[in-house]
Amino acid sequence: MPKAKNANYPNLQKYPRAINISKDIKNFLGIKLMKFFFCGGSNTHYDEHTQVEMKTSNMYPDIVSKHYDEHTQVEDMYPDIVSKHYGATYVNLGIVYGSNKRTIRKIFYEYNMEEYDLICIDFTPKMRTEFYNNEDKRWERMGINTYIPKFRKLSKLYYENFYNNEYGLLTSYIEFATIKKYLRAIKKPHIIVNSQLVHNDDNVDLNLDFDLKFSDYDIKDHHLSQVGHNQVAKKIIKYYEDFLQRG
Repeated sequence: MPKAKNANYPNLQKYPRAINISKDIKNFLGIKLMKFFFCGGSNTHYDEHTQVEMKTSNMYPDIVSKHYDEHTQVEDMYPDIVSKHYGATYVNLGIVYGSNKRTIRKIFYEYNMEEYDLICIDFTPKMRTEFYNNEDKRWERMGINTYIPKFRKLSKLYYENFYNNEYGLLTSYIEFATIKKYLRAIKKPHIIVNSQLVHNDDNVDLNLDFDLKFSDYDIKDHHLSQVGHNQVAKKIIKYYEDFLQRG
């Protein structure tokens, strides 16, 4: 079997599908390209879709830039590694302070999950949410440590007077069940990853059927390191290969 091009991922060599055929060649030969979908928080990161969303964000610019600078040492996030492994096209909607509510909005209303061969969801910390900004006609992300300048009074009021741990736990159960039951119903291969503990969400006690947890892999600054991304990618590839073999 030919050696993998990138020496950073030697463990991926044992999978036959690691042999990469360029998209142009596949198109020329009439081979159907696999299509993958990723969504979640900063551990999933972003591509051209969420770069646009980041540029129009009302979040603190210094918080956004600092958070993204932490990732400059990571050459390939796990969505990149998995998709390159299969020569697949993919949509990656991971974004800083992404919430499960945002993920539900994406998979139910904005994207057709029937189009994808593999769906990977990063289940984010329970305190995160989003709301619709009527003035600017767009959705705004909100986290407990992220007071949006334009809505500082609103977010401060929400987290200090309305949000609490019990509410966060309840919404997490509802969000997980909504995502899991929907993906099972449409019979699509999917993986739901728990990234809550990575973000020091110590009060989470979810006895849920997560396919894997980021906290079980190599972490740096509350995010997956490059080693961690490699480990997660290998796990996802194994899961998907097992699914394909089962038919």
